[in-house]
Amino acid sequence: VYRLQSKATYYGSTSTWSQYNYQLSTLHAFITSISLAAEPAILPANGTSQSDITAIVKDQFNLPVTGRIVYFTDDDPNGTLVPSNDATDSDGVANTIYTAGTSAREVRITATARQES
Repeated sequence: VYRLQSKATYYGSTSTWSQYNYQLSTLHAFITSISLAAEPAILPANGTSQSDITAIVKDQFNLPVTGRIVYFTDDDPNGTLVPSNDATDSDGVANTIYTAGTSAREVRITATARQES
């Protein structure tokens, strides 16, 4: 991203130009979306069936966010998520495996990631 400027201050001295100048302006990426997918999405409640959970983390430009820790949680007291967190790869993808509990119910799996300052 560039910004258009007609003057700038360097080392306490302000320079003004007769024409505009383009200056590189850095923007820090911040997380705007986390998409979750489960494969398979429906499991028998037998305590051993597993589903691959994939989280895709994107920034404000819809580009993948790399190197962020994604924390996975579920509301099933008998189910498990291993690992409970994973770092995003170069495609913004983090993975975990959910193992079903022993009671039939709808399970909510949540993925969260922190913004870096």
